[in-house]
Amino acid sequence: MTSKELLLRTLEELGDEEFSDFKWYLEQPHILDGLPSIPKSHLENVKRTETVDKIVQTYSQQSVEVVKKTLTKISRNDLTERLSTISTAAQDVKSPRPITRYKEQLQSNLQVRFVCKQEGWTSKKDEKNLDDIYTDLYITAGGETHTTSHFRQIEMASGRPAGTEISNIFTHPSGIKKNIRTVLTAGEAGSGKTFLVHKFVLDWAEKRTNQDLDLVFPFIFSELNLQKDKEYSFAKLIHMCIPESVHIKEEELNSIFTTLQTSGNSDFEKSEYKLLFVLDGLNESCLQLNFTATEKLPVDVTKSTPVDVLLTNLITGCLLPSARIWMTTWPGEAISADFIDMVTEVRGFTELQREEYFRKRFRDEEKVSRIISHIKSSPSLHFMCHIPVYCWITATVLQEVLESKERGDLPETLTEVYTEFLNIQIRNLKQKYGPEKSLECIKMIAKLAFNQLEKSSLIFSEELTEDESTFTEPLKHSNAFLWFFKEDHQLKKGRKKVFSFVHQSVVEFLAALFVVSDIITEDNLAQSQNCLKRPGNVFSQTYIPEIYSNTVDKTVKSLDGHLDLFLRFLLGLSQQTNKPLLQDLLPTRSSSQTIRLIVEHVKKKVRENPSPERRISLFLCLNELKDGSPVEEIQQFLRSGTVLDDLSPAQWSALVFMILSSQKDLTVFDLKEYSGSEKALLGLLPVVEASNKALFSCCNLSERSYEALCSLLSSQFCSVSELDLSNNRQQDSGVKLISAVLNNPHCKLQTLRLNGCNLSERSCEPLCSLLSSKSCNLRELDLSNNKLQDSGMKLLSAGLKSPHCKLETLRLSNCNLSERSCNDLFSVLRSQSCSLKELDLSNNKLRLSGKNLHESSTKTIVWTSNISKYKDIISNSDLIRSGPPAVYQLRTKKQKFGTLTRMTVGEKNPDKPNKTILLVGETEAGKSTMINALCNYSMGVKWEDETWFYIVEEEKKSQAESQTLDVIVYEIFGFEDKTLPYSLTIIDTPGYGDIRGIKHDIISQRLLDLFGSENGVHEVHAVGLVMKMSEYRLSDRLINVFDSVMSLFGKNMEKNVVALITHSDGRHPKNAFQALEAANIKCAKNEKNQPVHFLFDNCQHEERTEENEIGLEFVWTVTERGMREFTAFLEKATAQKLMITVEVLNKRIRLTTCIQNLKDRFGLTELKQFPEGLKKKKNYRKRKDNLLENPEKEIIQQTAEESQLLNESYKLAVKLDEQALKADSASTIVHWDFLIEKMKERGDTEKVQKLEEMRSRVDEGSRAALRFKQQLGKYLKMD
Repeated sequence: MTSKELLLRTLEELGDEEFSDFKWYLEQPHILDGLPSIPKSHLENVKRTETVDKIVQTYSQQSVEVVKKTLTKISRNDLTERLSTISTAAQDVKSPRPITRYKEQLQSNLQVRFVCKQEGWTSKKDEKNLDDIYTDLYITAGGETHTTSHFRQIEMASGRPAGTEISNIFTHPSGIKKNIRTVLTAGEAGSGKTFLVHKFVLDWAEKRTNQDLDLVFPFIFSELNLQKDKEYSFAKLIHMCIPESVHIKEEELNSIFTTLQTSGNSDFEKSEYKLLFVLDGLNESCLQLNFTATEKLPVDVTKSTPVDVLLTNLITGCLLPSARIWMTTWPGEAISADFIDMVTEVRGFTELQREEYFRKRFRDEEKVSRIISHIKSSPSLHFMCHIPVYCWITATVLQEVLESKERGDLPETLTEVYTEFLNIQIRNLKQKYGPEKSLECIKMIAKLAFNQLEKSSLIFSEELTEDESTFTEPLKHSNAFLWFFKEDHQLKKGRKKVFSFVHQSVVEFLAALFVVSDIITEDNLAQSQNCLKRPGNVFSQTYIPEIYSNTVDKTVKSLDGHLDLFLRFLLGLSQQTNKPLLQDLLPTRSSSQTIRLIVEHVKKKVRENPSPERRISLFLCLNELKDGSPVEEIQQFLRSGTVLDDLSPAQWSALVFMILSSQKDLTVFDLKEYSGSEKALLGLLPVVEASNKALFSCCNLSERSYEALCSLLSSQFCSVSELDLSNNRQQDSGVKLISAVLNNPHCKLQTLRLNGCNLSERSCEPLCSLLSSKSCNLRELDLSNNKLQDSGMKLLSAGLKSPHCKLETLRLSNCNLSERSCNDLFSVLRSQSCSLKELDLSNNKLRLSGKNLHESSTKTIVWTSNISKYKDIISNSDLIRSGPPAVYQLRTKKQKFGTLTRMTVGEKNPDKPNKTILLVGETEAGKSTMINALCNYSMGVKWEDETWFYIVEEEKKSQAESQTLDVIVYEIFGFEDKTLPYSLTIIDTPGYGDIRGIKHDIISQRLLDLFGSENGVHEVHAVGLVMKMSEYRLSDRLINVFDSVMSLFGKNMEKNVVALITHSDGRHPKNAFQALEAANIKCAKNEKNQPVHFLFDNCQHEERTEENEIGLEFVWTVTERGMREFTAFLEKATAQKLMITVEVLNKRIRLTTCIQNLKDRFGLTELKQFPEGLKKKKNYRKRKDNLLENPEKEIIQQTAEESQLLNESYKLAVKLDEQALKADSASTIVHWDFLIEKMKERGDTEKVQKLEEMRSRVDEGSRAALRFKQQLGKYLKMD
């Protein structure tokens, strides 16, 4: 009988209470004469068999003596005497010294090794106590392999990281007790994995945590790599890599391992010895770890075995199956899931953890507060500093800047931080080696980094494949460059040293520095043809902007985003603000034009790329360029609609963070600027929470949206004080939800608009309760255009009379109220507690009672009808006709900017959205009437108001005198929320009907001035083609007008071009459709594939008589419906930026210039070939000074210049064909015959075919416009 069996038989003699006392004594320290106690957790709820295993495992050969002493403590001397008789049998418990003694010595040894750690890339002399510098990390269970590093960082920065945080590496996140043997912890470089390992081992060594572990063996793969291709026993390998374990002799380790290997047990909790093997840095492994081998070979731990076989078997569980394994690696490192029980991920710092890091680094509270505040204000730093290594770099830089005597602004972008970081190193190097040698070394290292980036490797050796001598100087003084690379002794190749860059971000920054300082040279800037050529290299391009744009293109195509950071550094270094610090390395100055081209190219790729990951990466590039427009790009991205279903929660978090951390004023949140849909609302709730005003008009919200909004409004962190839910069909149930939340003391809402929400009188009951509530802060309520009726007004009146009611403005226009409601309102207005200052009761049938209510009210302004509500506008207008309708000329603020005229009504509110319309049409098509109608509609003018306003100045001169070539911009401000939730900007082009404008194409130039001016217009929501209902065929003149305008825009504008059909009686505009189709006018199409169109009449201003009133009222309704539909289209329309328009216009101008130069040069070349003929020309004397003495040489030079112009003209023509909405406009096709003729002369068949193919697509509309121009040209010559 073995000792274990005897001990078990002895314990079985104990009753339950005695057994409980027995275990209690085993748990007590100092009772067993210096022997260690067994932790209480190890003996809780364990059976007698398990207790015996614990005793033998802990006390080994002393097990019997411990049991005897414990039995004496519980007064079971009989059992003690029985055990004494078999003390000799205890010799069969074969084990090395007690495991606890090995444990204590190993803990002591590892404590010395792990107690200190250097941070970042500092040297060993800079080591600090780990506890002083360590900050807890955010660790989640279940690494998301599909999530890029950008999303991981942005999720952390957003304060809403995905995943479940875990506190114990081997505890399942569900809390279920499960045998977890192997844990893989992923984390990008610099996320803190090695620090986490050090902290874990130190806490175990200092007996703070995980004391159930008997032995911990921390391996580092960079050290294991030294043993590649070697063979050891497992014990010998441990001694080689972990010298702190040598006190445990090999035979003793072999005994422990053999016991575990032969036990047949794979459950850690049941293991006789509880071991943990830490394998840090799997991503650095050079071993041949073959996890795909199908045959499992038995392993003898006592015999020499190849190291990679030992490690493979340890990880797969063939070796020591009951031991635990913890590995760390980079995200995406391939290892079969069959061998991993749980994946965790180090996500870096949360917001609070990051602050704790900086407070540990800087003891000065004022300094740390400034640093934390600065990081939060910078989008780039805010999300990058959730990775510890970036925190360390940023802290190093900010400390230097704050302590510098020449302290400037703190760096705001990642590029600025790394630029300052490099500048610090350069200053240190200059002190050691002098300026010239230091800069030369930096250039060498930058070139090396560029080479390593192309190889996708951090590691390099003295055995360089090219220019070996180039890098000898930096390598000779490698200790001076520890901030860039370090010698890797483990990877040494014979006598050749091996080095490794300290971090991937350093490689990417230095590589970008090399591109900017070496490839983009001064010569590149001066001569775009002379640039560095590298076979297969993306940077071997012609123009400086193309170097950047092609890098953007290549990065976008990268699926894993491995060039993202390099691109950000490259674009960041193009910023002029980064040049002064590195002026010795970056002599080239980037022009503002170059920066603008780069920004526009990045934006173009944002719009083109379907991948959310790639788009968000490009948003970060815009941040690095300090463009300030990522929010607009995100809005356009979401408005496309197609991406909403594809966005994951992580991607929504990323977009939310980008918006919240932008420099854009987020006071107003308008859902339609992003995407007027419920999905966009639910994804962007944190942005809504941060805004003061939330606009959801016409967004088709469901009850789910209202529940989400109510939850948001109840939050103490929600800032929304104004909410517009107009024109959503929430009905009475939605009002009940909103009313309940307005009673919440945390709700800050003061303005609520429910205009046109299909509400009935039933909604008034919860609103009455709300208005009577003490906690309600509502000041303005709009219930217009709902069928509340008199019964609803009676309910509301009760709430309005409450002493707790704070409402100041109530809008009840068109609510089906009759004169019966006036009695209730009289009672409200006479109440002492009434707080109303403005009451809108217009468009209700109140009759004489309404008039009496208006006249009798003293404290409250009551609008009951018509003209009274326009008194402020009328006071700033001139009466033209008394009417009806009374017609007034608005007094506009008139400004002229060169050839541009701006007419403004009201004051612009920057918090209100604005919509821009460009109107195009012939004289007398009705553009002026259209502009007036838009103005009146936005002001809320109704038929029954019997009032009309002109914003277009009435013509006092003859038509011929009045026509102007000016482009006029009308701005209508201050009437938002009357009818429209936005202000209007309307561009009129009166000169398109004028011969002078056509002759010189002046209007196109005027529009180019308008679109390109800083004070001009930079986006358009709609282009309105104004034409009469009766048009059954477009005249050549009108086709020319439309052709000229369409030629201005890029293809992105097509969905914004609509037909505005005037002089309509409301019937289907069949003739107008046919005319548009015959002229092949490109415009937006509806679901019936018809041109998107809106019908208007032009009679609103006509004087009403008894004979015509019925007809005029009917056509008023036609126009009002057209306005309602057109403005709804405007509200949903995506604003088209006019940068493409400016590009198209510039290309057309350049094409015309090139063609004219070509025609001049071809004539001059022919003359030079025939000198006698040249002398006969009138301009011979003017040109002869320019002729060279050698005419043949000049002919060659002239021919080369002509060839260059011809090629450029061809490229421009093709580019316009790709980019322009109307590529075959009359202003373009007029050049094609000339180009085709000259290309034929050169024998360039391919280009001739392309041009002829383009010419074959010319439609009848373009031919008609060209005919008109040609006929007009003949007429003007005759004139």
